[in-house]
Amino acid sequence: MRYDNLLFDCLFKAMARPNGRKLRRKEKKLEKTVYQDFEKQREYIVKQYRSKIAGKGLSEDIDDLFDELDDELMIGHIIDSAAETMKFGAEYRIGKEKLGRFGIKFDLDHPSAVKYLQTDRPLTLAKMKQTTKETIKPLLQEAAGKGTSPQELAELLSEEYAFSRERSLMIAVNEIGHAYEYGNKIPMEDLKDEGYKVKKKWQTVNDDRVTEECRANQAMGWIDIDESFDSGDDEPPREGNPRCRCTTLWEFTE
Repeated sequence: MRYDNLLFDCLFKAMARPNGRKLRRKEKKLEKTVYQDFEKQREYIVKQYRSKIAGKGLSEDIDDLFDELDDELMIGHIIDSAAETMKFGAEYRIGKEKLGRFGIKFDLDHPSAVKYLQTDRPLTLAKMKQTTKETIKPLLQEAAGKGTSPQELAELLSEEYAFSRERSLMIAVNEIGHAYEYGNKIPMEDLKDEGYKVKKKWQTVNDDRVTEECRANQAMGWIDIDESFDSGDDEPPREGNPRCRCTTLWEFTE
């Protein structure tokens, strides 16, 4: 998808989701940061290519180059942004449902928040690094075989999806969306633990861009908080659909 079309899709999503405009600002900030980190990674690879690979031939296994690729800064940026967004989502849900009267509160020391930030997010980010490796490795091997100059390689890498603005935006949309919805979910789980019956509903924006999977999730109506939707997801955005614009509706009774 072209970058301008992807941007339009994300703006449309921002208007559809509760707090969408605020979330879009968070997405835009993270997108810019991730793209800057991609530029640093691209410069690093070209530097390594120049000093270790160009003119010397290339072994078939160049995994060590990716093992040395420093993505800690990017991971830190993404996790920090996810933490901020999760807190925003939790506080929104607590305020909307007036959960303070039940003693429900949230901070980033909450066990569910810790699990999300220290376990779930790094696992997702590991897949992100694997995507970079799978995309760039054959390109490097081909460049070395052809005797491509470091300058030419730099231009090739700048055109690759692995380091593109499209991918930066996709990551930002995904991370912000997941963190916000998960933040909304945590107070409702706490409410369930207090003995209340909590239900959730998958809500689409009901337009012709909604996927069949999301439509099927919405058609389920209200389900128990511990149930999964037909797609296998516990809450939006749907796994495998980074442009998912859906959100979760919540209700509870004694």
